[in-house]
Amino acid sequence: MKISAVQAEHTEDSVGYVFDFDGIKVYISEDTKNHQKLIERGESHVL
Repeated sequence: MKISAVQAEHTEDSVGYVFDFDGIKVYISEDTKNHQKLIERGESHVL
């Protein structure tokens, strides 16, 4: 399993996490707003 911290749209230091299980990715962000980077990253994935 690989865990990556990625930008989350909330406060300046907010992050979300991508959990990668053999190519299956789950993004967990807690409290965030929709933003263009999230939309672009999710175009090929189910969010």
